[in-house]
Amino acid sequence: PHRKYCSRRDLLEKELKRLGVSIAFDEIASANSARTVDDLLAGIGIGEYTARQAIQRAASSQPESTDALAQIPEIAPPANPIEPSGIQVLGTGDVLTRLAKCCNPVVGEPSVGYVTRGRGVTIHRADCRNMLNEKDRDRVVEVNWGAPDAQGYPVPVRVESWDRVGLWRDVSAIVADAGINIEELHQVPITDPNRSVLLMRLRIHSLDQLAKILDKINRIPNVIDVRRETNGTN
Repeated sequence: PHRKYCSRRDLLEKELKRLGVSIAFDEIASANSARTVDDLLAGIGIGEYTARQAIQRAASSQPESTDALAQIPEIAPPANPIEPSGIQVLGTGDVLTRLAKCCNPVVGEPSVGYVTRGRGVTIHRADCRNMLNEKDRDRVVEVNWGAPDAQGYPVPVRVESWDRVGLWRDVSAIVADAGINIEELHQVPITDPNRSVLLMRLRIHSLDQLAKILDKINRIPNVIDVRRETNGTN
């Protein structure tokens, strides 16, 4: 039984890393009506829910603010502006909002806003390292994801694979078939001549859509690993 729990725990950790989210196991358990983490792992084992479903439920139930805010040496460069209707900054009127490139938040994730000097509000994931170290708490504001932005949100994705002819064409086709726009696409130079790494920025509308496209890419022959790149593609 202990070995089974370990493998389920590993599965949960792997899915958290793949989706690029950071949620404590006990919070995932609570969001799925499991009394303990062991009960959560047992639920995954009997098929009551998958690791992905458990994580998505926890992500959607988290408050969109954090008490663990302290200090940042420098705020990340602003991302592309998005429509104010997509994100509601609490306690303000219409303000220019931008998605932070350092953590690339996705709609529905627990997020906070950082009031910049003359640039409106930059939206970060609540667990973003920059925001966890933010010193000036007066500039941190609560935000809510309002009506989904019709254009989606930019999410960097990293694909590692054994190199073969036509691989990136297959990846692009899978993404296009899913109705997802590719904003950016480039191959990263690596030392192993038998492997290749592709970084792309996709327009994603929800965490569920992200999880599904990662699953589809992962099933392409020769793909070793695919995950959300939390450090961005630049």
